[in-house]
Amino acid sequence: MGSDTPAPLVLTDPAGATAGGTPAGAGADPLPPAAARAFNAANAAFRSGNWPDACEAAEAALDIAPDLVVAAVLLGRARDRLGETEAALTAYQHAIARDPASFDAQLECGNLLRHVGRAEAARAAYRAAIRARPADSRGYLALARLEEEQGDGPARERAALAFAEALERAGDAAARAGLHRPFARF
Repeated sequence: MGSDTPAPLVLTDPAGATAGGTPAGAGADPLPPAAARAFNAANAAFRSGNWPDACEAAEAALDIAPDLVVAAVLLGRARDRLGETEAALTAYQHAIARDPASFDAQLECGNLLRHVGRAEAARAAYRAAIRARPADSRGYLALARLEEEQGDGPARERAALAFAEALERAGDAAARAGLHRPFARF
């Protein structure tokens, strides 16, 4: 297989999720090997805590394959670790523009927006994450945390409802027990 021949690869992002070897899902062109190598280098740098190299390699992957959503999400995570909030938001927005149903992009973007005090935008991102992956309790848990932080009566009620939904989605008893720790006050 030559270096210009697309290869069907499976990539792993830092959170352990996998992404198929196509930039934008089913029907997309196979991922060029150079993009896969750049993403894998970014992933390795991220896992070792080398945020600048992770950014550089993720950007290289995106230069080759602009629709590689996992690379944009990884770039956002690395930029966030470097304290580059606006650059991280830009990376997440790039990922969301390419795939509005990207759970990871929506959840990470929501987390960063929540951190910088943009509650309404964070709420919208969390709701988009929930729509993207309704069976995943993490979206509901993030929304519950945001609502609980808002502090007023209606927000606390929304937090309790979101937490209840997270419990329902958690599935097994161990996952439910893990959710109880951060939200024991509900």
